[in-house]
Amino acid sequence: MKTHTFNEGDLAAEMDLHTGVPYFERLYICWAGCKDGFLAGCKPLIGLDACHLKHKVGGQLMVAVARDPNEEYFPLAVAMVEAKTKDSWTWFINLLLADIGDSKRWAFITDQQKGLVQAFADNWPHYEHRICCRHLYNNLRKQHPGLLIRDLFWKAAKATYAQEFERLLNETKDVDEGAYFWLKGHTTTMWARHMFRSDGLTDTVLNNMCESFNSRIIKFRGKPIISMLEDIRLYLMNRSQQNRLSILKVESELCPKVCKRLHREKIGSSRWLACWASDTRFEVKNGLVIFIVDLSKRTCSCRKWDISGIPCCHAISCIFFNREAAEKYTDDYYRVSTYKACYEPVIDPINGQNMWTSTGLPPVQPPIKRRPPGRPKKKRVREPNELSKGHSKGLGIAKRCKSCGKIGHNKRSCKGEVGGNSSLPTAAASGQTEGVLGQNRQVTVVMVIEQVEWPSMIQINQEYHLPTGQPTTVQQPPIQLEAVHPPTIQPTTVQQPHIHLEAVHPLTIQPTAVQQPPIHLGAMHPLTLQHPRGGRE
Repeated sequence: MKTHTFNEGDLAAEMDLHTGVPYFERLYICWAGCKDGFLAGCKPLIGLDACHLKHKVGGQLMVAVARDPNEEYFPLAVAMVEAKTKDSWTWFINLLLADIGDSKRWAFITDQQKGLVQAFADNWPHYEHRICCRHLYNNLRKQHPGLLIRDLFWKAAKATYAQEFERLLNETKDVDEGAYFWLKGHTTTMWARHMFRSDGLTDTVLNNMCESFNSRIIKFRGKPIISMLEDIRLYLMNRSQQNRLSILKVESELCPKVCKRLHREKIGSSRWLACWASDTRFEVKNGLVIFIVDLSKRTCSCRKWDISGIPCCHAISCIFFNREAAEKYTDDYYRVSTYKACYEPVIDPINGQNMWTSTGLPPVQPPIKRRPPGRPKKKRVREPNELSKGHSKGLGIAKRCKSCGKIGHNKRSCKGEVGGNSSLPTAAASGQTEGVLGQNRQVTVVMVIEQVEWPSMIQINQEYHLPTGQPTTVQQPPIQLEAVHPPTIQPTTVQQPHIHLEAVHPLTIQPTAVQQPPIHLGAMHPLTLQHPRGGRE
């Protein structure tokens, strides 16, 4: 059974005439609060994506996500389908366009999903269809890896005018000719910024808004269909109310994230010199790089202002030349008033199942389970360079042991060198020579002399901090201190030279008496203690 809506309040169902029993197949939902808020204040850019459902019947959850005036994701519609195919994508997009209308020039950004690219080419060639650059680069990296290729690809993807894009492609050709022809084969696909139209009002080259929403609802995707959709509705209802309250604290005219971006452009405008051509036309240059800015048309020849709706650094240098505010030339989509209009529609609460009325239709059976070949998987297939959960970002960096200084292991897994402690009498006597012995360790010894009166015998306790982090206290024989003028010694910390100890692994240190020669201290005022070996005490 396929369920969809054409107008608000109308419900239509398609029955399977072969069996006579209705089986669940697809479900599309577009909440009225999301649809009205999207039409009131969101940009005309829609991201499409699909993610796996983790319950026992399987299936895919298709989502349509927009961007609000604060550059955050704005969920628009969801659909439960049996698989990602050209037919299911066509069905989902047709219902979405029926809700939001097809009179406006919408822009879509997607991954290279199965059947999705071909569905746009066959059914909606007049809409701008962008491809996420992250997924495009993952395909490029499989055949042409390398850091230099990666840097040139992302610079080309973010180039806002065609001349800069071609120059970066020619640099790629000098590095890897195969990567150059691979990218040339995708020039008809919209993936770089210089290919975008100006009516999209966003220069994003990634489909992160869908990825963010999918990661947010990941804990819902393992529940049954009705419970999952109810949890998503409650999340959207709470999120809308939180955003309505948080925007009341903003005192600026523009949204917070837009203010930060505009501030960065203002800082960059100091490097550009505006030359006055007329009241609104300027020539902006920085060395040999020159652009043309028209404030009346809100355009710059670099096309960054045209694509995003936020003045670029070239335009801001001209705006400051006229002694005007840059916020005045920012598009109305980024204003706080637009944000409030976007979240003003409310997702209404509904009663629970105890308040539902019977429809009189036969009960819908669970969806027919599609068993794909191979072992069932609950985790998605990760990309070749993607870190698994719990791994650090430093994966691939050589580890150096702090104990022995060698590469390939850390201090906890250090085995030391074979025979390194064979000379220790305690190791041979205690029978702990099995395993691998450690090498000489350099230890800093700190002696603390308590307050005594002269002449006296001083008992010194030394604490040896070994590389393993286990402190060991070694008793030392009394030291006779002599002085010409017997003063009173205040608590003093004495830094003793480094002592080399040899330890077995695992570390076992027996109490050892360290014989030290008498230290003769000759003191004047102020008292200075001189160690026989040159160290200051």
